[in-house]
Amino acid sequence: MHQCQQCRKERWNWKHCYSTPHWFNPSIICYCPHQVEWVLKYLTMLKSGRWPPEGKDTGYYDTGGQKVRRGGAYFEVPVAVASDVELRLDKCGKDGILTRQCLSEGWDEFTLAEIMGKDIYVIRKKIRRVVWYCSGNRARRISYYESNWRQGIVESHGN
Repeated sequence: MHQCQQCRKERWNWKHCYSTPHWFNPSIICYCPHQVEWVLKYLTMLKSGRWPPEGKDTGYYDTGGQKVRRGGAYFEVPVAVASDVELRLDKCGKDGILTRQCLSEGWDEFTLAEIMGKDIYVIRKKIRRVVWYCSGNRARRISYYESNWRQGIVESHGN
């Protein structure tokens, strides 16, 4: 199975990830773009303090990984991961809201493109830029708009 920690340790390019898992263990979250998209998919569940089930229908709820005795509650890790991604999304302004609507709330990209009067590829590029901005082990020190400006993406500040 593909290991995200190995990608991070070996500094592999996330663009060339060949086998993205359908489930992530809490201990391997390093905020690669695939994990950010996965967290957004399950954002509501994570905010409620539950880690998404692995998909094996055993009837036993387990987050996987080793059991470590700590002073924290079971819901701290899911809520922390969700709030970290939400904090990063909030830095992206309207594009962050658009990304949350598409990846977390299930809005259709085509419908949003029609409502906004933009082409579908523009919407998809915005979502991709937000996911890449939100990825990485630490939150960015520069703003989302400054990051876009440095990459040569010129848009008005609020779009």
